[in-house]
Amino acid sequence: MMRRTLVAIALVFIATLSLLDHAGSNAPAMLRSAKLASSSQQPNAGYYLAGSDGSTYAFGTQSFGSTYSYGLTGLGGSHPLNAPIVGMAAVPNGGGYWLVAADGGVFDFGNASFYGSTYSYGLTGLGGSHPLNAPIVGMAAVPNGGGYWLVAADGGVFDFGNASFYGSLGNKTISAPIVAIAVAPSSTPQITTTALPGAVVDQSYKASINFTSGAGPTTLTATGLPPGLTLTPDGTLEGTPTTAGLSTLTITATDTEKTTTTQSIPLSITNPLQGQTTNPTSMASSNWAGYYVSPGSFKAITGTFTVPSLPANQPAYCEGAQGSPGCSLSEWVGIDGATNSSLIQAGVELTPQANGATEQIYPWWEILPNVQTNVSSLAIAPGDQITVNIFRTTSTNVWEIQIINDTTGNAFSTEQPYNGPAASAEWIAEAPSTTNQAILEVPTLGSPIEFTNLGVNTSTSGSVSSEVQSNLCQLLPDQPGTLANNSFQITQLSSAPQTGPCSTAGLLSSSAKLQK
Repeated sequence: MMRRTLVAIALVFIATLSLLDHAGSNAPAMLRSAKLASSSQQPNAGYYLAGSDGSTYAFGTQSFGSTYSYGLTGLGGSHPLNAPIVGMAAVPNGGGYWLVAADGGVFDFGNASFYGSTYSYGLTGLGGSHPLNAPIVGMAAVPNGGGYWLVAADGGVFDFGNASFYGSLGNKTISAPIVAIAVAPSSTPQITTTALPGAVVDQSYKASINFTSGAGPTTLTATGLPPGLTLTPDGTLEGTPTTAGLSTLTITATDTEKTTTTQSIPLSITNPLQGQTTNPTSMASSNWAGYYVSPGSFKAITGTFTVPSLPANQPAYCEGAQGSPGCSLSEWVGIDGATNSSLIQAGVELTPQANGATEQIYPWWEILPNVQTNVSSLAIAPGDQITVNIFRTTSTNVWEIQIINDTTGNAFSTEQPYNGPAASAEWIAEAPSTTNQAILEVPTLGSPIEFTNLGVNTSTSGSVSSEVQSNLCQLLPDQPGTLANNSFQITQLSSAPQTGPCSTAGLLSSSAKLQK
């Protein structure tokens, strides 16, 4: 059974610690700090003020916290900011905001997602080996909340998330320092959705096409819709698809002045896993927990999973030698790897940091024999629902990999050459292995893992197998749970053994046949 390798995780962790030493508790790229609870209700109209010490004040609306919420102590005290706060931007839906410091550190609050900071560019704030040319003086949010811009006093502009780069004044002579940045209203409607969760035949489907309006109200229309799906003028794609295959939707946004924008979006529709399989079986694995189906000649796969929370105060064995992580968990969807040495896959990695007060959560994709590629442009938080689509495009031996955060509406996609036999398809939670093949322990999870909307397209039907992870990796010996309603759940032992690590675990297999 192929194991996904967690590449150089010790080096990643050490680099993160270095940034933390320099930037205090500011969250650099690919490191999520503990999120503050946010309200799902829209606040009343109002405004926020921010102090240079990271304090925030809300008028006519609700507050989502300040840098003191991160355990910082303003501009002095035992744990001060590395640099004063110089800017603030609100999420357009009113559910959160960002603060930015002069050194380019970004703090996120409420439902504001962290898309990176100037440290993501390899810069080292206001000092160090690769400092900013000038301090950051302001920030502005993308209208759909999917990113932001930072601007420096010399006019240098940094873009994050789905913020587009239009140019800057960096390395140019200007008459006076820049002090602010503002977003120019667009008179042309923009379609911001680039990827859609995969649909499954005969299962209810609903997704949103996100867009920004042009002049006056804007409506959406579509061509190329597969049978069973419709698009409402406000961008809701819904219905029950009846036919599997790859469709290309052509979405047009039209405002009151008849200004239009058109965008093509692929939509992969698969057959439900349970409808494609026969003769389910059970077996054991040292580091996988989930389902795979084989044999077949697979052309597409889709699956949706929740990102569990990682509680603070993780077991002692989660912090490995010399500060490198001893625990990690991957949730992924892939083709091949169960019965051969090929593999194309994508998913999300969760790794507790320090004593569990913070966690590293990042999406990734991988095609063996190459190492994984981490995706820093897509922010993911505990509790988010993630859909992974992998499908063969109309080009020969070219596959598209999509990772979609259904909770935020943001997505990542890439087209890559792949020549594997496509003989199996998998939906897996895994204790990844290091480059020396040592299997990491599974961290303590704050919630179960659930895989839903399982779908594949294949020219032959196969049998479902259940991969049962070792008890010492803290998963029940009869996990995963029964495959039912085209979904399954992986539940952690409530009183998990504290003896780790997984690399020394004996294999425990389930004798119960899985239900179709």
